[in-house]
Amino acid sequence: FVTNSGPGDTFGFFSALPGGVLGTVWAPASYISQFFEIQLWATASASEWKRHRDLAPSLNFIKNAEGLNPGYNARNTLQRWAPDLQWAMQGKDESLGKLHSGVTVTNDGSCRDHNKSPFGFVSTGVPLLAGSDCPDTWGASGWVGARPIPGSTWEQLATEQGSDFTFDFWKVPPDLQDNSKFLGDFQVYGVTVDYGLEARQRFGKVVPGQSGEPLLEGYPMGLELRFDAFVFHLSDVANAFFYRAVLVNKSDEVYGVGLDYDSLYFGTLLRPFHVRQNPTSYAITERGAVVSNVLGGHPKCNNARVVGDIRGCVTSAPRGFQAGASGVIVLKSPIGDLRNKLFTRGDASSNPFYNPSHSLAGDTITFNHNNLCGFTCTQAQHIAGSGTSYQAARSFGTLAHREALALNDRTSTDLTERQYFDLFHNQDWPQRWTPAGVRFGTGDVGVVGGFNRYVPGVSDGKPQWRYTNRPKGATAAGPDTLYLGSCGTKGCTAAWVDTLPGGFPQNLHNTSWVGAGPFPLEAGDTTSFVFAYWSAPDSISSELLINKIIDFYLEFYLGPSAPTPPKIVATSILGGAREAGETEVTLYFDDAAINWVDPFFESFAQKLEKAVAPDPLARVRTLNPWLPAAIRARAEDNVEAVYVFKSCNLGATWTASTACTRDEARDFEGKNSGPGWRAYAKLASTTRTFTDRSVTAGQRYLYSLVVKSKGAEFLIADSIDSDGNGSLDRLGARNFPVAPSLLNTLSASTGAPNVAAVYIPASITGGGKRAQPVFREIAGPVKPVTTGSSFNIRFGIVGQVSDTVKYRIVYADSVVVTSYALSDGTVDSARVQTFQRADTASTGTTARLANYGTSESLLSTHPQGVPVTGGVRTTSTVTDAASGKTYTRTITTLTRAKGADITKVVIDNATGGPLYVVGGRTTGELVTPPELLARAGSPPILITTNLTRGGTFLGQAWFGSRGDTLRSLAEPTLDWISAGNARSVPTGALFAEYEIKWQDREFGNPGEIELDFRDQGGTDAAFRAMLAARVIAEYTVTDSASAALIGVPQSELLRVAVPFTIRNRTTGGTVTLAMLKSGKLASQLLGRDLDTLRVAVPEDVWVPGEPLVFIESFDRPKTRRVGTRTVFTLTNGQLERTSDPVVTYSAVYLGCTSPRGDPDRTCNPVRGDAATGYVRVFPGQTQVVSYHAPFN
Repeated sequence: FVTNSGPGDTFGFFSALPGGVLGTVWAPASYISQFFEIQLWATASASEWKRHRDLAPSLNFIKNAEGLNPGYNARNTLQRWAPDLQWAMQGKDESLGKLHSGVTVTNDGSCRDHNKSPFGFVSTGVPLLAGSDCPDTWGASGWVGARPIPGSTWEQLATEQGSDFTFDFWKVPPDLQDNSKFLGDFQVYGVTVDYGLEARQRFGKVVPGQSGEPLLEGYPMGLELRFDAFVFHLSDVANAFFYRAVLVNKSDEVYGVGLDYDSLYFGTLLRPFHVRQNPTSYAITERGAVVSNVLGGHPKCNNARVVGDIRGCVTSAPRGFQAGASGVIVLKSPIGDLRNKLFTRGDASSNPFYNPSHSLAGDTITFNHNNLCGFTCTQAQHIAGSGTSYQAARSFGTLAHREALALNDRTSTDLTERQYFDLFHNQDWPQRWTPAGVRFGTGDVGVVGGFNRYVPGVSDGKPQWRYTNRPKGATAAGPDTLYLGSCGTKGCTAAWVDTLPGGFPQNLHNTSWVGAGPFPLEAGDTTSFVFAYWSAPDSISSELLINKIIDFYLEFYLGPSAPTPPKIVATSILGGAREAGETEVTLYFDDAAINWVDPFFESFAQKLEKAVAPDPLARVRTLNPWLPAAIRARAEDNVEAVYVFKSCNLGATWTASTACTRDEARDFEGKNSGPGWRAYAKLASTTRTFTDRSVTAGQRYLYSLVVKSKGAEFLIADSIDSDGNGSLDRLGARNFPVAPSLLNTLSASTGAPNVAAVYIPASITGGGKRAQPVFREIAGPVKPVTTGSSFNIRFGIVGQVSDTVKYRIVYADSVVVTSYALSDGTVDSARVQTFQRADTASTGTTARLANYGTSESLLSTHPQGVPVTGGVRTTSTVTDAASGKTYTRTITTLTRAKGADITKVVIDNATGGPLYVVGGRTTGELVTPPELLARAGSPPILITTNLTRGGTFLGQAWFGSRGDTLRSLAEPTLDWISAGNARSVPTGALFAEYEIKWQDREFGNPGEIELDFRDQGGTDAAFRAMLAARVIAEYTVTDSASAALIGVPQSELLRVAVPFTIRNRTTGGTVTLAMLKSGKLASQLLGRDLDTLRVAVPEDVWVPGEPLVFIESFDRPKTRRVGTRTVFTLTNGQLERTSDPVVTYSAVYLGCTSPRGDPDRTCNPVRGDAATGYVRVFPGQTQVVSYHAPFN
């Protein structure tokens, strides 16, 4: 609810109230608001006006230039139930377009949709500030919000600057900030001023360039706040948001001349609201906190005193923490910084900021004003408008705690008892203030019956406090005073006790003013505030949250973080009919989750190593010396899973089923569990793609990736309290938590990189077609087609391709990638070297691999380097002698093991540089690393290759005598049989594509007979005659050399006639055929069922179903066997080669799989009653058979 007019300016009722929490006793399953609004205020005394009138003469025209107490100024915004005349803080003019684009809230599930959350409601049409997760909202200059400052930067500055060092974030140079990240998990920024156009117009001729009489007392101060508001999803601080602002004196933009402020006050206004309008407000100075719950948490409000007509105790629910609690922590202000406590913690060996003599070491109190003037009181003291008697002096007096000015034109007795107590809450009530009143016991004049005052160290034994950044005239010695409603002369009441100093009920009326001052701010000068606004459902979580926020701030916002979710870099969508299995969505991820390392773990490990007694971490380290290394190891392996969430209504609800049902996730108490919704799928942390086929055409779907960390908790040895007396008395085992398991936020914003919205088309538009590659030039030798090839490479287009893209894919059995990275992670260069290797060891059982051929060296200068999948990495630090630069050198070696696939290197032919390297063995392997698609200018093309099919049967096709492809119904029944017991068996010497040209029908002409069961001899003679008349294309060989190749006696070979020739399309060579006597059939069964008849098969002809042997000659490396190894011979760095014939198939079955079945591969060329639907081969037809060719 942050706007550029205030931290929680809810602009009427266009949004829900801020700070809602779940899990309260009052309403466990509902969000309970904790604030009406959260605003800013500023005020200055009349002395400022008197000094500035000479520089800016228009200030003489202020409405309160004369009369009682002229010249006081107060600038505040009260938006709820207050007139717009009061709205001092506004967004700076001309921010639109520069700081934020001006786009508005939508209701479409995009990053601009702020309508979905039940307590994050903002109306559609409301303009949005620039949000870190939504580039649509950014201004013309892109993202100009603040960036995180790492703890290492603060340590470096502390070392370099010594006693001049401060924790002033706005002084840190941009190059020392982490410009790769945002502040928190979600961040907005803007500029707020007290001199916007409407504000200047209200002051008329007080402001140069305006005219008319002023409508309001005071004048614009020329204050500018450049703010960043941010949240963290870390559960420890998730119920808080941080508001970091630089306050700049820009008075010259209002008056044409700068005005130096000597005594300025500035702060934040809380309007606490916990169901009922009886909130408390307690100041906790040592924690920089102001906290609130509902009065009445203790019986009778701890016996609070109700004296006169003041607000009493609350006795009905909700009371105490039943409706939650909230507050603000002032982490930094112009008068103090909680980080200044680091100057005095530990010692120099354990704390890089240790400097107890630092001038700011005591400036650890961050606010010194907390006025409890509630809503009704505020109407009289701060609001200008119809029916009010607003006086700037009253407002200043209230905020700066000056009794005479707070009363201004009234005396103490002019106020009713309730009015008086609501304004002062004085500990000595019912005393009333007079200028001459003397406080008993102290002698202080003018404080009796006035605002509560607390001087640390005077009455409570605490250190005295005196802040450094003082007005020039504030030189009087002695400690400074705190003006806090819940703190009296003896100190502050404890938080949550229901009483004020003096024992009165802590019953303020929904308003608590918190601030710091006076402090100087000269023209053009800068100071800052850091606020943390928080809400919690109960007492324990409130106390824990306050402590966690402070620790988080002191650790420079470094805590365990949720993993970085993968970026969805591309989507592939198929439309059609879901019931036919045609629809499909595939998401492609980058490697953000794989590479994510939480810097908190390294910081914690260092903290553990540096700890010194009495820090308990020192004891833990001594007893568990292994622990720092274990913490660092977990940092490298901290992702448990990637969850895919699916929504069928743009993120309004999420589903875990294929039917798009609403699937909420709740715990055993019915509360939301995790993100509140069940995940659609759970993936391993290394997953890079996800496919969903349960999608329907014509529908839109939203996918969001959520990553869960493992967290870290170790079982350690430690000193324990065994008897519960508070003393550590023996060693034992206990759990040592380092970090919880965390999830990144479930987002429905389509602007988020881990979210994708898709539409499933019902069909292709008439005349259109799906995006597919068109190959303009194919250099070979591997064909990039999806079917009918000897190898399988697929190209997919997942975006807009505006031009021809050229790739070269190199397959190598060894690759070495050497990259050199600078300290900021930028890659200076990466070199990819490819090698071929072979076993050349002629003796022994161990392979000796030697390089052969010409290696290739490819250079990339892309700043993100060359993505490498697989391999073994070694890292070292090297320094270039010439430039003196230090690099992190990473060498990745990918070598081929037996059974593994060779490495693929993809090269961009436009530059000749390597794009990426992929190794390993994966079916359907995705070559293109998805993160490459996220690079600017990278073509949205996915290349998929499958190397595991090498040596497997691809398929066969039949072609007519004119080369036309036969339809399936016209294809002959005869097959190349590749499966079963009786199947074609390659020897592994070669896998290729074969062309079988048939010179005649497989059984001769006419190729079929009719069985005559009355004349079996006649049928047998007709079968033999048909085969005898068959055209002889060639004979099988019977020579001794062929027998030796096959490994059988020459007498085992049989010379038979075949009606076809076979050519190897891959090598271009002719196949020599051989046949073994053991494979010859003596007879063949014809017919079906009971209508069968057996006929004799001639010895000198081949018939379908009889196995053949392939012998081929082709160029290849020359090998020999040494034991179980295949060994190669190198000559002058090249493999010796041979074209000697070799057996490529020990059996080739050209036959039929029916009607007989395995292992009988004979066919049934029969017509008539005994026929089985046989389709004959026709002369001139060509049968093409293909095997996937492996890379050997």
